[in-house]
Amino acid sequence: MSFLRRISSVVLLTGAVIACSPTTQAPKITDAASAEEARRQRELAIRERVTLDQRLQAVAWRVRTSNVELCDDSVHAEAGMKTMVQEDDWPDFRPALLSLYGIQDQATILHTIVGGPAHLAGLKTGDVLLELDGQAVPGGKKGNEFLTEKIGESTGAVNLKIRRGQDEPVITLHPLQTCSFPVFLAANDAVNAFADGDKVHVTTGMMSFVGSDDELALIIGHELAHNAMNHIGKQRGNRMAGYIVGSVLDVFLGGTGAFARLGEQVAAGVHAQDFEEEADYVGVYYAARAGYDVKGAADLWRRMATSNPTAIHLAGSTHPSTAKRFLGVEATADEVVRKVAEGEPVRPNESKDKEDAPSPDAVSFDG
Repeated sequence: MSFLRRISSVVLLTGAVIACSPTTQAPKITDAASAEEARRQRELAIRERVTLDQRLQAVAWRVRTSNVELCDDSVHAEAGMKTMVQEDDWPDFRPALLSLYGIQDQATILHTIVGGPAHLAGLKTGDVLLELDGQAVPGGKKGNEFLTEKIGESTGAVNLKIRRGQDEPVITLHPLQTCSFPVFLAANDAVNAFADGDKVHVTTGMMSFVGSDDELALIIGHELAHNAMNHIGKQRGNRMAGYIVGSVLDVFLGGTGAFARLGEQVAAGVHAQDFEEEADYVGVYYAARAGYDVKGAADLWRRMATSNPTAIHLAGSTHPSTAKRFLGVEATADEVVRKVAEGEPVRPNESKDKEDAPSPDAVSFDG
């Protein structure tokens, strides 16, 4: 009987669920119509991302090429173009990349930077790159890596054999020296940018937040400074030193690794705010040397404060407060303006004692 009662309960429950059905008649959408709309939305998403990347790369190019002398040995040649292969994106978006920009399995130009070497040489979106100075460009992602490496090592003109429609012309371009920290667009709604020692990443959220290219240049300059001044490497060194000291305490005091972990954690925060202040300071110079209005860009920090009031703090974080950062950027902008007016070199002032100068693993823009 108990089994029959359970069956009856299931039947009653199912009937109750079925009874809770919609009471209005919505339009019927076919699977074919949904698939077509999904295709259109993917194209819109790709167009938006490419538009953001074009803006990002244009500003980054100016900042990176204008500060070669401040990047010391971290310099290489670039052509000012973004290449892509279908393998670079999600499978669902590959048809859109092919139809909109001609992106194939072979390295294909997504866009060029206006005024850059590739643009001046006449390279265009959809050009497929076949050979570089007589060497075949590998297929897939290795093609992007090959082009970056070979062009980066070049000291003069390079010849690119391309496929454009039915033609396969050879185009000569003249790469320019640039700070060797490429800038990438990260698909993330967070308002952030960060450096990892080798690259700079700017989120789509940050791209939507910045009010002008002047502000964007300030952000790129900040992250570029983190990499150029080896802040990430220095932080790793601090972490290692803290770990070693903690490990010694573990040995002598019979610890289980807690001191090592604590030492690593504490040491990681050493000079953290100093690093950020230095990146703000040097970043203003990077942006100013590229021709951007750094004085007006300081308002970025007031808008950041209104968007995230907790950042107005004055202590207890790895990053300075938005109040300090606004005032610091303004003061540095005034310093730059004065140097320009007086004919002085537009370079950051060095610490009187470089050993004591601020010397966080990725360093974030907003923490």
